[in-house]
Amino acid sequence: MSAYRMKLATATARFAASAIVALVLFGVTYWALVATEVGQNLENLAVRGAELRSPAARAASLERLTQISVLTFALAITAVFIVGILRRRPGLGAVVGVIMVLSVVLAELLKEFLPRPLLVQGPAWILRNTFPSGSAAVATAIAVGALLVAPDRLRWLALAVGASYAAIIGDAIQTSGWHRLSDTFGSTLLVIAVASASLAILARLDLAQPSPFGHVDRRVRYALLALAVVTLLVGTVMLVLVVAFPILGSPEGARRAFLQTAFPLFGAGLTIVALVAFARVIEPFSLGQARASPDLMRSAWTDDVEPPRESAEASDVIVPDR
Repeated sequence: MSAYRMKLATATARFAASAIVALVLFGVTYWALVATEVGQNLENLAVRGAELRSPAARAASLERLTQISVLTFALAITAVFIVGILRRRPGLGAVVGVIMVLSVVLAELLKEFLPRPLLVQGPAWILRNTFPSGSAAVATAIAVGALLVAPDRLRWLALAVGASYAAIIGDAIQTSGWHRLSDTFGSTLLVIAVASASLAILARLDLAQPSPFGHVDRRVRYALLALAVVTLLVGTVMLVLVVAFPILGSPEGARRAFLQTAFPLFGAGLTIVALVAFARVIEPFSLGQARASPDLMRSAWTDDVEPPRESAEASDVIVPDR
């Protein structure tokens, strides 16, 4: 089998594996932080720690959250469809728009129907289920939508902007006291699972073709991962300090303050890592790719994807998105 055909054959399995991994991590997040007493205790302390933030800090978080609205989401979906039209792939724009809407709708439905065991006592407002976060799902859906519809050569830009945007919104959701760590990261995983499953279907329809132009520059990837590692390390240090030196958590509200600082950092770092990993999954492929003549294909193809031979049928030839 040629290298070209091998990449086509593995596309469905690659996207399906991504969906399965995201769903498994979604379940682990729910079990560890929502369905256990320890998880509920930690997250409730972190949420209540938002009360200890300064009015200016909370106002800044709420200001960032004003970006998340029905109008903003509708404009993002419209932009995705327009980009698809400009790339002469309106079907791709439509599919990506459906992925975005479906992700947010699923997040809202799961928040209504997933049980939250009553393992920890507290005020009524903190006992209601908030997993997963609809607002975080909107932010991640916008980031994933931009990544899926962007021209292959601009995926690095869509990834950098989208991952930063989703991380900032996820941080604001926690620092404002709206949601917990599990809510924000669970939403990220849910959107990635829906997108990956949809891409597996596209691959089965032969609409995910090998492309040499979609690879994100490693410097961009490493910069994002370095940012994620820093936030995760700082959050880990905050937790270690509370555990290793209990006296630091003894003043009233101190433990809540430590957790309220650590958990938003965890959420931002994990969101960036998840989106970088998702970009790595899709980058060998061009989505909704158009057809072309064998001569044009041979002139555009590079060594890491085998060009079709002259005898190949025109229906088996695609134009790589530069």
